[in-house]
This record gives sequence, structure tokens and C-alpha cells, in this order.
Amino acid sequence: MISAEAAYHFVDDGSGSFEGRLEQGKLLLNVQLSKNISLVAGPTFNRYNNGDGYGGTYYVPGSSATITLGKPPNYSPNQIKKWVGWEAGIAINSVFKPAPKVADNSSAWYLGAAVTTGSGWEQPYLSRVSGAELFTHRDLGEHLTGTFSVGYTYFTANYIDYGSETPSYYYAPIKIIPVKAGIRLKTGKTFFIAGEVGEAFGLFNDRELYGSQYGDESIQISARSYRALMYSASAGFSFKSGLETGIKFDDYGLQTSYKQIALRLGYRLKLSK
Repeated sequence: MISAEAAYHFVDDGSGSFEGRLEQGKLLLNVQLSKNISLVAGPTFNRYNNGDGYGGTYYVPGSSATITLGKPPNYSPNQIKKWVGWEAGIAINSVFKPAPKVADNSSAWYLGAAVTTGSGWEQPYLSRVSGAELFTHRDLGEHLTGTFSVGYTYFTANYIDYGSETPSYYYAPIKIIPVKAGIRLKTGKTFFIAGEVGEAFGLFNDRELYGSQYGDESIQISARSYRALMYSASAGFSFKSGLETGIKFDDYGLQTSYKQIALRLGYRLKLSK
């Protein structure tokens, strides 16, 4: 039997920031050696992005402005490396009997709201992130639920002092409206995992970038609103009372630093049976 896998890893390059990214695609041959043991082997395609490369470059999505005022200590530019490798291993098949399957024929609709609070995932936005969302759900049967949501996310301003050798930077607050659709899988009585994709609409006003080595001088950047493909992954608990709790990761643009890990608290109201 042949199987295909995809993996996405957050890599610590030694700085403790986990800004490196390793993407893998695998094509594996599975050979059953015994009732509970299988041998897996096959080629893997690897792509590594060294994310420790912000330096003194200031980039505003939706604008052609890119300004470099200096490089912080231990600066190194982004580097991308691709290679093909091999993977082999032994898989131990489950020795537990599967739980009895429970029929799920629900087609109910739900309407709800949620609030989130968390932290940015990458520099320069490692500060607090808050938000809210309105959502609607529809049960699809077989423990699957379709989801649609519209929200508002606010990245607080951040000031980074790179030391006396380089300018210090002030990064203005970021406001984003995410519009997403996805699928939720219920794996137990209350536990679920979910994935969503959509569009992130960034709301920008004029932004200022301050350099401490230049006295009172400031550089004004006028940036347009922007759109970017985004994705979200989450897990949590949805209770019969309507209360929902969980954790989620949002990436508001694959080429931006607008990412967050957040706690989510919500409530949904059942509209139909």
C-alpha cells in the first residue's frame, strides 16, 4: 500500500524564536510485516525557510515601500533550501479495538459569537493580539460540521530596541478582518479539530517608522489596505450547553508576519434540529 503525507514544522534555529519553517511532502510504501507491525519507506521532498531575516527591512503589505535603516545584531537574511531525501521506519498498528461507531445524521444550523486573546507568533508582532468573530455552523453528518465566520483581529503596537548600534523601530498596530470557511471534525462527545481557509483584509492607515539614530526624523509610509490568503487550525471542546472553548493558530498571510496563537471562548445557539 502507498500513502502520501504532508508535514509542516516550526524550527528553532538556536535563537529560541521558532521562526524557521520546514515543509515536507512524503510518498511512502507500507509493507505489513505482522498483524501489528508495518515497515514504511519512501522519498521525501523538503523545503526549509530560515525565518530569522527581518533585519532592518520594513515591509508593508499592499505597498511597494521597502526601507532598510540598518541591521540588528546577529542579522542573517532569509535562506530557502530544497532537497529530496528518504525516510524509513517501523509503524506499530493499534492493538486497541475501535470504539463502536455512533450514527450522526444531524443537519442542524447554529449561530454564534466568540472572543479570542493570544500572542503574535513572529517578530515584530510578538505582543498581545485580541479579536472577536461571528460564525455560523451547519452539521453535515458523519461527525462533520461546515463552518463560516467573519471576525476582527487587532495586533497591538510593538517597539523593538536593537541596541545602540542600530536604529530602534516602532511597529504600528495592525487591524485585520478575516473571512473564513472550513470543516470541523468531532472526534469525541465534545472534542473537535478544525481547519479553515479564507481571505484576510488588512486595514491600514499611515504608518510611521522611527529610527533612534536619526534624532527627531521619522519616515512616513502610506500603505493601502491589502488582501491575502489565510488559513487557520484549531482544536477545542463544544458542549451541549452551547459553550465552546479551545485554542487556535491563525496565519493572516503566508508572506507576512501577521500570525497568532490564541485562546478562544464562544457560544453558539442551535437554530434547527
